[in-house]
Amino acid sequence: MMPKYKIYGITYGKVQDTKTEQYMIVLDYYFNKRDISYGMCEQCERPNTNPKWCQSCDPSKESHKYHSSSGNTEIDNCITNFQLKATAYEKVIEWVPFKKLSNIKEIGRGGFGIVYLAIWLGGKRTVEKIGEGYKQSRRIPYVVALKTLPGSKSDASEFLNEFKTHMECRLEGIELEIYGLTQNEKDEYLMVFQYANRGSLYEFLTQNFSELTWQKKLEQLEYISNDLHRIHSAGFIHSDFHSNNILLNQNIDGKIKSYIADLGLSRKKDDGSKDEICGIMPYVAPEVLSGKEQFTQAADQTWRRNETYPKLVSEGF
Repeated sequence: MMPKYKIYGITYGKVQDTKTEQYMIVLDYYFNKRDISYGMCEQCERPNTNPKWCQSCDPSKESHKYHSSSGNTEIDNCITNFQLKATAYEKVIEWVPFKKLSNIKEIGRGGFGIVYLAIWLGGKRTVEKIGEGYKQSRRIPYVVALKTLPGSKSDASEFLNEFKTHMECRLEGIELEIYGLTQNEKDEYLMVFQYANRGSLYEFLTQNFSELTWQKKLEQLEYISNDLHRIHSAGFIHSDFHSNNILLNQNIDGKIKSYIADLGLSRKKDDGSKDEICGIMPYVAPEVLSGKEQFTQAADQTWRRNETYPKLVSEGF
């Protein structure tokens, strides 16, 4: 079994530009993720940890390319922070200038924001296989979704909460891709994320239920369960989990995949300061509605007894 870390030795006094008065172990924290097939890092001359990506070197290189694009220090710091945590080139977020978005049209409206469809002229990051190696590039142009973030005109810290939650869960492995933030002419901040071309699970089941085999139903249940598990592993409770907050996307190869979205009402699992009941009442756990318990990760599991699970496994509506 390959060891998780590799220890190179011990140093004292100074590491790069940081002076210390302590002994320190010099180790490769990402040793077990390195693979020669991903290519070699030009900076540290070790195998990359993902195709064309070295976890030790590339996050800082990407963040150094970012130069206060939004004009808001709190937003720029947030973007930089998550750039430094990126585990692959495709997962590096950025500030997206609104002028780089075209053909914008509204496709959804709810109590907590408006969703738009748009063409991103800058394109999403991608890594292409070129012969025996890899190349970082952009898929230009690219269809994306935009969502207004509540409170974005008044308080950056308020609307950034939802964005940060999405990013923390993304780091834990949820599948919905997040590309960054932008700001429209109304001074509203919007999250730029993956467009799900088959709509919500509710819409999808309404239109296609009779065509779904048991295998396809179970595949979607697996995707949903895995995403919910990752949200919980990141330390969050979704708090508004129902079929309109599950999106589906169909790839070029025809494969359809479900993604959990809309984390606007989510909260940390140990956050006991929020006693209010939020969300759509039929999908809130009875024990929460009765006031006997607060929102918990177990309460998210009401999807097994609300409309989501029954609709996927029943013979019809």
